[in-house]
Amino acid sequence: MSHPLDPRTVQRHAYIRYLYREGIEQSRQPTPLRSRAITSFHDAVENYLGIVTQHPCTDHRVASRNAGRDQVW
Repeated sequence: MSHPLDPRTVQRHAYIRYLYREGIEQSRQPTPLRSRAITSFHDAVENYLGIVTQHPCTDHRVASRNAGRDQVW
């Protein structure tokens, strides 16, 4: 059963969606300007991973057990 999302989480999801769409628009710009898109995509992924790791159903033991010693998140 899924947990209801609190307003802060919904707001964070909206911000992630905004960053993703901003990256799409930036990637359609001329060559020197399109390089900014990677920053928007990076920020969107970073924020998404932050939400995922803070979810109450996330099992952090599985992630740490499967991670290699030299693997960096």
